[in-house]
Amino acid sequence: MRGRRFNEMKTIRFAVQGMSCAACAKGVAVTLRDMPGVATADVHLAPGAAIVTYRPERVSKKTLAREIESLG
Repeated sequence: MRGRRFNEMKTIRFAVQGMSCAACAKGVAVTLRDMPGVATADVHLAPGAAIVTYRPERVSKKTLAREIESLG
């Protein structure tokens, strides 16, 4: 099969603004980790960043970004 390989993992970094405490960062991380297709999610308060490893055939970057934005 040509084209996109299935089960290929990708890692992306999202800027996350508005987190004010470690509990906020943990909540974002837990929510991301529970999403189908997400293998790992590490969220760091000080730089305001989420680093997510995921399977693009199961979840899109856009869906991940929307989920982060929805957490507010």
